Amino acid sequence: MPQRAKDSHTRSNGLKTVHSVNISVFVHATEEEDKVLNVLKRFLSEDANVQKEHATGHFRNPIDVLTVKITKPRDIAKFLDLIKQNLPKDDIHKLLNDLNCYVDDEGVLFIRINKQEVARNSLKLGKKDPILVRVKIAAYPARKEKAVEVARGLLRDG
Repeated sequence: MPQRAKDSHTRSNGLKTVHSVNISVFVHATEEEDKVLNVLKRFLSEDANVQKEHATGHFRNPIDVLTVKITKPRDIAKFLDLIKQNLPKDDIHKLLNDLNCYVDDEGVLFIRINKQEVARNSLKLGKKDPILVRVKIAAYPARKEKAVEVARGLLRDG
């Protein structure tokens, strides 16, 4: 792994910029769980613990929700580096330009990645049936404005 990936979640003063990354994806009754799980695993380390929860859709259709929480600094860095290196520049610019819309008052950066594109070995933002990514920003002091500033630094090159 490149050295800059290790530093992508740590400030120069040694403080973490990210507490955790939560990733979740829906598995609809029409989808094969193994295929969706393989899509999700592209973001994860081999020892990641994927949780499965059963839910019911609007029309009473069964839906499984696969979730994983990344907390190890090395795995967070790997994930952030994967996003920065593979998300199209237009999508990175969209996130940067509208960052206030993607960060909530609790300091969580929300990113929706197109599940179908990931299945095709591509990475793009997406709204319909996405992979949901929640990046818990470590902002000091814990304010939205500070979290937006930290998120901007994470998404920029370098």
